[in-house]
Amino acid sequence: METYLLLFCMFYILGVIFFGHFEERTPKARRLLKLAFNLGLVAAAYQWLGGAWAAGLIVALFAIGLTFHFWWTAKNGIHPFTAEPREKYYALRGWKTS
Repeated sequence: METYLLLFCMFYILGVIFFGHFEERTPKARRLLKLAFNLGLVAAAYQWLGGAWAAGLIVALFAIGLTFHFWWTAKNGIHPFTAEPREKYYALRGWKTS
């Protein structure tokens, strides 16, 4: 199980490094809760369904997240890589532009 949790954490860390600036105003507690929830999903999949399902879940979570991201940003007129226009992105997230 440790291998799958480590794999998930590696992908998560890469996501934070490259895309963390898009979460700059998200509360830290929410970010930690998201990480804990997803780690729990991977651990549960491994425990109940086996390693192949846990690996498949990691890939599926990534694919679902990426698909939703591109759909949501396109629907709201925001560039998916740069989050521009920034004012629109902040409004979509419910953040104040300051």
